[in-house]
Amino acid sequence: LPLTSVIVRSSVNIATGGQTRISCFIHGVFLLTTVMFFPALLNTIPLATLAAILIVTGFKLAGIPLFKQMWKSGRNQFVPFVITIIAIVLTDLLIGLLVGMGVAIFFILPASLKLPARRVVEKGSDGDILKIELVNRVSFLNRASLMKTLHEVPNGTQLVIDASSTVYIDPDIINSITDFEKQTAPARDLKLSLVGFKDQQ
Repeated sequence: LPLTSVIVRSSVNIATGGQTRISCFIHGVFLLTTVMFFPALLNTIPLATLAAILIVTGFKLAGIPLFKQMWKSGRNQFVPFVITIIAIVLTDLLIGLLVGMGVAIFFILPASLKLPARRVVEKGSDGDILKIELVNRVSFLNRASLMKTLHEVPNGTQLVIDASSTVYIDPDIINSITDFEKQTAPARDLKLSLVGFKDQQ
C-alpha cells in the first residue's frame, strides 16, 4: 500500500490544482495528522474501497493514449512497458517492476554496446568539416563513449554533431552536449554546429 498509494496521492494533488512544493507539504501534513490522530477511523475503510480507487486511478494513468504513445516510441519502449504491466497484474508491484527492469535492460544493453556515433570528414569551403553522426538511439549508457569521441576532436576543428537520424536521445546526453557546446567548444576554439536537436528537446 505505501508504494501503490504514492502515485495516487500525487495524481490527486495535481488534479486538485497543486503546482508547488508547498502543496506536497500540506498534503503530507494532512496525511500525518490523519495517521497519528485518527488511525481507528482509517482502519474502518474497507480494503476493497482502496483497491477500487487504485484501479480507477491506474486506468486513468495507463489509458489508451499512453499505450499509443509507447507504441509510437518503438519496440524497445513498448515491449518492456507491456511486460511490466502484465507482470504486475499476475504477481505484485515489486516483482513486476523487477521483471520490467530486467526486460528493459535486455533491450537497452545491445544498443549500448554499439558505438553511439560515426565520424565523417566532409570538404567545406573553409576546410575540412568533422561530422559526428549519432546513431538511432543514444542512451545514458553511451555517455562515456560519446564524450570520449568529442574530447578527442583536435582544437580549432569545424565540428558538426548531427542528430537528424536519431529517434531518441537520453536527456543526460543532451545536457552533456549542451555543456560541451557552451564551455568546452569555446575554450578549444571549436566551431561547433548542432543539427537535428530541436526534435529532441
